[in-house]
Amino acid sequence: MVAPLSRLRRFRFRLRLRTLLLLVAVLAVPCAWLGSQVKLVRERAALIDRVEAAGGEVFSSSEWLADRASGTPQPKPAQPVWQPEIIIKAGNLPRRDLSSIRRWLGDRDISSIRIPEKFPDADEKRILDLFPQADVTKFYPTPRAVPRS
Repeated sequence: MVAPLSRLRRFRFRLRLRTLLLLVAVLAVPCAWLGSQVKLVRERAALIDRVEAAGGEVFSSSEWLADRASGTPQPKPAQPVWQPEIIIKAGNLPRRDLSSIRRWLGDRDISSIRIPEKFPDADEKRILDLFPQADVTKFYPTPRAVPRS
């Protein structure tokens, strides 16, 4: 009876080096994907903050639809919309919901972005890369009337 009991006590979980390397390689793929999603969400949030700090507007799909349905007047650019320098890119990709992981990370489904006239070109190009489904327009602020005293 002593021999079987001592065998049970001595049993330890053993891994070969080959098994350990395979396990690390298999786990590296989902971790790399999750890391890329975290990076993408952070870059999008930082760019949204820059647009809003510069005086631009960012509408998520739900906000955009609610504004359209409520009938509130939309702000109009100072120049006519048909001029080509105003409309940068209309979202041509089909609208689709974000993955649940990106929503969990705090990402928003952006449908429309209005950037001010003096927004940097490099950031403008980055917006087009990070928000392929969004309608991106550039607006020119109307000059404010100076009150007479």
